[in-house]
Amino acid sequence: MSSSEVERKDSCMTKITKFIVHGLEAFFYRVGKLTGAHPWIAIWIGLAFAILCGVGLLRFYQETNLEDLWIPNNDILRDDTKYVAEHYPTRYRKAVLLAEADNVLTPKVVNAVKKRFH
Repeated sequence: MSSSEVERKDSCMTKITKFIVHGLEAFFYRVGKLTGAHPWIAIWIGLAFAILCGVGLLRFYQETNLEDLWIPNNDILRDDTKYVAEHYPTRYRKAVLLAEADNVLTPKVVNAVKKRFH
């Protein structure tokens, strides 16, 4: 058997993979050589890149309105929420009640809850 018969043909994906890997290896080899030859230039380029990326933080805004975060602008739910807020304003504070009894619907428990919150 000759050496050409022993070698298998590479598939298309293997050729693409080798091409990409070889290209990346060559690129980073050149970057490493340049960085080793000119370290201060590499430091300044890295620093300038970090500052350039950090400029975006000047306009950073954290959205806290849940409607703006989760509901699309043209959704009917926005109109409904606005209508409810305008026509039914909240005049009462919200409270959570945890009643523990065998049956919380007995008059004794309901009256105790009523006394507690009125």
